[in-house]
Amino acid sequence: MISLGEGESHGYELGEYLRRNRLPVDLATVYRKLQSMERRGLIASRWESSASGPARRIYSLTPDGFEKLWNDLEGLRDIQVRLGLMLDAAEESLAGRSRNRTSSRT
Repeated sequence: MISLGEGESHGYELGEYLRRNRLPVDLATVYRKLQSMERRGLIASRWESSASGPARRIYSLTPDGFEKLWNDLEGLRDIQVRLGLMLDAAEESLAGRSRNRTSSRT
């Protein structure tokens, strides 16, 4: 859904976006998720004809989808902050233990 926050896209392009961001998924899963999101009113789709091939379905966020994306991003940002605090505390603890080990050896 993050990629749809940037604008309209078709299913294959969304799958490629996930792969580029190191989230390997199979296209069937992408399309199933898109259908589910459309049923829940988070995205809308339309068919676009193509001169070079078959028509393809183009997806875009609905207002409800945009709101959910915004809320999800806020939740992820909160998780990022909490993980950062945990990592800082762990590094500080390890550094302290390392200093104690070094000073006890001398």
